[in-house]
Amino acid sequence: MILLSAPCRQLVVEAALAGVNHSLLDEARNILNVLPQLIPDPSVRLVCEAMLLFGLNQQDDALALLAASQSEDAQAMLELLQQGMAGNDKSVKPQRHNVFINRRSPDEH
Repeated sequence: MILLSAPCRQLVVEAALAGVNHSLLDEARNILNVLPQLIPDPSVRLVCEAMLLFGLNQQDDALALLAASQSEDAQAMLELLQQGMAGNDKSVKPQRHNVFINRRSPDEH
């Protein structure tokens, strides 16, 4: 029985995903444990579960979960995560950003 509205359930899942990025790992794990009650669609739940597992430093579990699924979304997420992991092996070059510089002289206001 689902008591929360769909938008509320979505917000809770989004909070878990944000939580792994803000070191709220216990909270994210607690939400991970109730994903079946929050996400009725198994294919959507699988991708969200994998993202949470990945963020909780359980990369092998996340990759195995995605690899076992035939869903297009799961396979796409698997490929993205694998590419990201492969990219970690390469040195990252800092990007040059455009910076606005105030070129007026100090006496101009």
